[in-house]
Amino acid sequence: MILASGGDFVTGMNRGRIDMATPYLREALRFIGISDVRFALIGPTVGPAEPARLAREAAHRRLVEMAASF
Repeated sequence: MILASGGDFVTGMNRGRIDMATPYLREALRFIGISDVRFALIGPTVGPAEPARLAREAAHRRLVEMAASF
């Protein structure tokens, strides 16, 4: 699952707020029987261009690595 955020939750925290979407989605998917889920987080997606570009490039690398294991 690709999860994009305006904040930088990839590092675990964003201005003192935790990423609540990933655990929520993981649990919701598990509830309906989907337990083998991998997340590719992308963030920040807004703000200065350079951090957003670096975030996209890092997410692309993670997705390529994930695809190799399918």
